[in-house]
Amino acid sequence: MVSRKWKVNGKVIHLPKLFQRHFNLGFHRPKKDQCRICGAFNSEADPTADTKKNYHAYQKLKDNSREAKQLDKDAAVGNNKIISCNFDLQQVLLCPSDPTNNALFYKRRLATYNFTIYNVVTKQGDCFMWHEGQGGRGSCELATHLFRYFQSLPSSIEEVRCFSDRCWGQNLNKYVVAMCMHTVQTTANLKSIHLQFLTPGHSEMECDSMHSAIGTEFKRVGKALWPGDWKTIARSARKKGDEPYNVHDIQGTDFFDWKTFADTQLTMRKKDINNKPVQFQKLYWFRCKKENVYQYECNETFEVDSFIQVDCNKKVLRRQTTSLMPCYP
Repeated sequence: MVSRKWKVNGKVIHLPKLFQRHFNLGFHRPKKDQCRICGAFNSEADPTADTKKNYHAYQKLKDNSREAKQLDKDAAVGNNKIISCNFDLQQVLLCPSDPTNNALFYKRRLATYNFTIYNVVTKQGDCFMWHEGQGGRGSCELATHLFRYFQSLPSSIEEVRCFSDRCWGQNLNKYVVAMCMHTVQTTANLKSIHLQFLTPGHSEMECDSMHSAIGTEFKRVGKALWPGDWKTIARSARKKGDEPYNVHDIQGTDFFDWKTFADTQLTMRKKDINNKPVQFQKLYWFRCKKENVYQYECNETFEVDSFIQVDCNKKVLRRQTTSLMPCYP
């Protein structure tokens, strides 16, 4: 192991300071969201052939996801029938938050959640904000926000293409896919919804700029004493000249129980129509079309001709009602 201390002219100097003072070189200090696979590969002195093969396949999948994201953006530019967006849940916002009050660190504080959706063409952002007393931050809550966002789109929109990270408990699960199938069938103007996921460790998206802008505005304001302050901060986070973010005030009765809907109205099968197993952990692309009633197409890559079809329609009709049940009565 290389020592971090060196002697120069009889004086002990730390290795980073040695490079900075005498060679005008600095070290990049990564902050967060580092890729585990890339870090493990770069740390190996002599990787094996299988390790190199898996690493290059992972890098190819990462590049393909970036290319697919850019293609979706290019398809939506100048087209009033396609919308390209990405979404993510911001880190927990605590209140009261006051950097000047160190005693708040040891207090029990209320968690406020902010689910952001960003239109990559119009650069319009939507913030769905609620606190932990009104609901959790699981798949039902996030699927509800996406459902309301899809329903609020203009009548000219026929296709929605979304990107997000691969968080299984929130985004990559059968309940969000069930919501997409239900939205396509119940919304008159929508014909298809594409739900795509970036590779782990490389999930940088445009909606991250919303989180950064809100954090910068919080530093300017200085404190947030209750959840309403975070909503005010989000509304004023945009720079002058840009359209402010749409902040939606969410109540506990606004959430839908998509888990009950998927379990009672659909049969989320683990095999496709050709009786081949479907593993959600390996999927990167879901596509729901209006002509495929309660069916979805999925793909383990970003190739257009590699989709497999899964039928979720119940063979025995057991649906008592088609209305959505509230998640928190």
